Amino acid sequence: MKTHNGFTITELVITLGVLSIMLALATPSFTQMIKSNRLSTQTNEFISTLNVARSEAVKRGDVINITAADDSDSGNEWGPGWKVTNSGGDVLFESDGLDATLTLDSSNDLGSYQYQATGMIDNGDTLILCDDRTGENGRQITITSTGRVSIDDVACP
Repeated sequence: MKTHNGFTITELVITLGVLSIMLALATPSFTQMIKSNRLSTQTNEFISTLNVARSEAVKRGDVINITAADDSDSGNEWGPGWKVTNSGGDVLFESDGLDATLTLDSSNDLGSYQYQATGMIDNGDTLILCDDRTGENGRQITITSTGRVSIDDVACP
């Protein structure tokens, strides 16, 4: 007697149906995870830029400037990117900008910061990084007058 190993068409259709239901349930949470990771990555990139600029100012004994690529946009000054320059105008670092779904807004509408050779910054500020999810947690980046940076969660508008 010959035995057949394999699946019947009914078993295959039921298995595909169950898999498609599970995939439909998992997709929204996967999308949320991707957006949360993107938010964290962009926060870390901006903070890293601030820390490197502060470090370079102290190391070089020079003024280091961080300037928004387009500081005319008062709702997303830092979103299009930024560059780090020394007092001579030499570009030390340049960012391409944030993902299109993200905004990085200065609460004081500042488009530039200047680290002194002491590591102090010319003006403290708070920036809010949000994505396209209303009411979801964003990141609040606080720069103190001493040049130190901290992060907190904040609800986005």
